[in-house]
Order: sequence, then structure tokens, then C-alpha cells
Amino acid sequence: MLTRSAWIDGLGMAVKTATLIRANLAAGKPMVNGGVCLYSDEDGTLSAIVDFHLVTKWKTAGDSLLAATRLAPPQVSEVLIVGSGTVANEDTSLGASCFAEQRTVETLRDGKPHYLADTPRFIKYARSTASRYRQLGPLMVLLDEIEGNETRVGYTF
Repeated sequence: MLTRSAWIDGLGMAVKTATLIRANLAAGKPMVNGGVCLYSDEDGTLSAIVDFHLVTKWKTAGDSLLAATRLAPPQVSEVLIVGSGTVANEDTSLGASCFAEQRTVETLRDGKPHYLADTPRFIKYARSTASRYRQLGPLMVLLDEIEGNETRVGYTF
């Protein structure tokens, strides 16, 4: 079970809980399920319970598109969003509304049952792309942290 919580003063508190049951896959059910409990900022009472998948879909799509709108230069005419699951579909519909009319938004889904097998290929591509663009330096740092790579610094005179 995984949990994540947040408190924004004046807005309230949220606790997102995810369950991971591998046996669900064999039964044709989602492996990941859960819920989000929203609490009052004033007295901490439960205000709402929201479906995990709904929150994940919109939050992840929103995060992806916020990053894309900040990273994509205005002169770019095409945007490619790579995703898996239902989030990739939401990225396409939201993407069309986030970018100027001259941009084309495409989505590439990786065939979700095989996405873990594609991870090394995706990481290699992400590293190759990030190494060419100074603006993607933070992505390289994140990839290094995830993979446990140590950053080596050398000086020469």
C-alpha cells in the first residue's frame, strides 16, 4: 500500500492511498486501485472521497501538460506525448487545449502490458534527448537519482 498526503493552508488536506494487488491482473482487474480522502481545512472532518483513478488521470495529465507548456519553445509546431494507460488519452485531449492552434499534439501509447519492458529503451532515449538540450538538465539529474548514478565532477586548468 502506498500513501501520499498534502495540506494546502486555506484549501484543505488530502490523503491518496493506492493498493497494488498483482493477482488482479489474472482476473482482468486493475492491479492498482485506491481512493483520495479530502478533509476540511477548518476542522479536519472528512469532506469527500474521490476515486483514485479519476484523480490520477487528471493530475498526471495536468502535470505532464504543465511541463510540456513550460519546456516546448513557442516556435515548435508538433508536440509528442508518450504515455501509457488512460493518461495518454487525457494528455491528447488536454494538450489540444493547452497549445496554440498551429501545434499538432500526438500521443504514443506503448501497449501497457509491456511498458516495463520498454523502460530501458525509453530511459536511453530520454537521456539521449536531455543531453542535447540545456533546458532538460534537471531531467538528467532526476534520471541519475532514480538509477542511483553518482554525478562526477572534474576540473581542469
